[in-house]
Amino acid sequence: MIKEELSPGIVVYKEAIKDRTYLLDLMKKVKYDEIGGARDVGICYIKDNSTDINLLDIEEILEASLSECLEDYQTKYTVDGVIPEDWQLVRYGEGQQFTTHLDENYDNPRTISLTMYINDDYTGGELEYVWFNKTYRPDPGDIIIFPSNYIFSHKVHKVLSGTRYVVVRFYKWKTLADFPKKGTE
Repeated sequence: MIKEELSPGIVVYKEAIKDRTYLLDLMKKVKYDEIGGARDVGICYIKDNSTDINLLDIEEILEASLSECLEDYQTKYTVDGVIPEDWQLVRYGEGQQFTTHLDENYDNPRTISLTMYINDDYTGGELEYVWFNKTYRPDPGDIIIFPSNYIFSHKVHKVLSGTRYVVVRFYKWKTLADFPKKGTE
């Protein structure tokens, strides 16, 4: 596993995505909902009860690609005991961007954020961590993992040409509600 630390807490795992070309082909077939505002992107969620065969194939590739990277990150930064949210397949078309934001808020008490970069046949679309004054142009196959809090506020620059495909996932701490009640196991 090749990894690079962009700054404390921001780790890039290089060439970590398995079957990336097949994954990109599958992602191009997915139906995306267009979302405006700060999240000016197309998005598709892979829910636990999904039955779409393309989405199930995508999920299998994502899980296989992520496991070693997430385990490494959790060990380094002692963040075990987190549970995942749904996978988000995100498509940025020409002119689309995601303005400065953080991934954690009162509705979404997230701990870890990650983005998986699928392709590079687009211009623009760089990732910027605003408080670190750090802009990064990911390579296809990169997985970036970082904390979800306000210090790691970030944005995605406008895509100037082509289509940018990424996968996003968030993790939150387990709460007492996430554990089975005594006698119900």
